[in-house]
Amino acid sequence: MKPFKHFYSKVIGANRNNSDGTPRQQIISKCRGGDHLLLEHDVSNALSDFALKVLTESGEQIGLMKDLLSEKILDRQKKGTSYFVFISEIVDISDPKPHKGVDLLIMQGEAGSEEFIAQGEAFKLLRDKLGPFLLTFKCQSCGCEMEIEDSMEGQWVDCSECGEEVQVPRL
Repeated sequence: MKPFKHFYSKVIGANRNNSDGTPRQQIISKCRGGDHLLLEHDVSNALSDFALKVLTESGEQIGLMKDLLSEKILDRQKKGTSYFVFISEIVDISDPKPHKGVDLLIMQGEAGSEEFIAQGEAFKLLRDKLGPFLLTFKCQSCGCEMEIEDSMEGQWVDCSECGEEVQVPRL
């Protein structure tokens, strides 16, 4: 199996409101690094024939792709290329006014590729870029919330509250 090609980009328009009035910043505040996103051609966009909306898996728009990149992606999709998009990082932006920006990891592969393969590849790349992820889970004995690095998934650890042995869940 050949590895996916990948590249990084940024969401534009993340500090605007959606057509229904929902602030995109409100939607972004619920997102985190590693979240899978969707791209949708915005055929009703009056400013560009190539506008690509960047959506959460639930269909909420967090912004747009840059126009030049959108044009390339749409052209390649017509030729059978698949894309999988993930949040690589949520960043603080201070200019012109403070807001959250979204950096993207975009995986490019052949049409028909299995999404779980892309997700695995993306998480490997994200882990290299961001370091370990923290897994948050509850102790089955006392219910306290625990955070453990993902490198510990599947292993047994002692609960920091009750001392009972708890298995760290797998991603």
